[in-house]
Amino acid sequence: MELKEHLQPHAVLIPLPLQGHINPFTHLAMKLASKGLTITFVSTESTHQKIATAQSLKDDENPFSNAQESGLDIHYAKISDGFPLSFDRRANAGQFVEADSFHVWAPTIAKKYNIVNVSFWTEPATVLTVYYYMDLLKSNGHFGYHDKCEDTIRYIPGVQAIEPADLRSYCQDADPSTVIRHNILVSGERNILPLGFEEETADRGLVVPWCSQLAVLSHPAVGGFLTHCGWNSILESIWCKVPMVCFPILTDQFTNRKLAVDDWRICVNLCTGRLIRREVVAENIGKIMSKSDESRKNIEKTKMILQNALSNEGSSEKNLNQFIEDMKNKILQKN
Repeated sequence: MELKEHLQPHAVLIPLPLQGHINPFTHLAMKLASKGLTITFVSTESTHQKIATAQSLKDDENPFSNAQESGLDIHYAKISDGFPLSFDRRANAGQFVEADSFHVWAPTIAKKYNIVNVSFWTEPATVLTVYYYMDLLKSNGHFGYHDKCEDTIRYIPGVQAIEPADLRSYCQDADPSTVIRHNILVSGERNILPLGFEEETADRGLVVPWCSQLAVLSHPAVGGFLTHCGWNSILESIWCKVPMVCFPILTDQFTNRKLAVDDWRICVNLCTGRLIRREVVAENIGKIMSKSDESRKNIEKTKMILQNALSNEGSSEKNLNQFIEDMKNKILQKN
């Protein structure tokens, strides 16, 4: 017991070099460090370059510089992804993105050096549950078939009911070996807006190369948010109490839309069919901009649930403390 009390674990955090993974890993690093853990945050050189440019960091600064000055024990390491910094990773995404988008090699490394491995899931638990029961999807004809079943799925433990169209895009593909869709992932074009669009909308819109999404959502002038339904975007919108118009594109975004629109009722769909009609878009944007809209009231209630979970006596705080306790026990068992 005494040995565990004096144990100060050192966690190495290695996020996938995508914004949707880096953000939650950054929050996790700060939270664990505030609990007394030593943290080493690993970033690729290309990702660091983007972050440094966006945040106007100096050569000797990193995203955790302020946290380090406050006394948190966070170290920042940069590694190469095997390509020069000048290499256009977006335009050439199909050339080097692997089929599996998660770090599947981590358990092998942990076993080799006899250290504890932790898998940090950055998507909602519903998506993880669906993945876990992929065998049920296949045996019931909802996955891996060209003529898949289209009836409502009610047999996944922990998931009351979900439509096939609300599954992760990988599960919807008739050929599950086709994971990378290059034409959807990236077009390689720099100017994707129609010719003359910026000039025509200059008096009522603004197009910028990058901005802090959280800072925008926090602004009192923002009344709604058109989102692709990334999990970070949904959580940030809830926290800022900004209703959403949902337009999922790929991966877990379809399931996230289902949770936000159908279950929690804090959003509306941009459209429900394949065609995007301007009158439908106008109608749905008008809904969330209305002060009496149901989603605006529901998002207030949903934020209260988040706040309660994050309080000192909330489930999130209790679970994090239990996680740290469990990790200490595992580390002692390893040694």
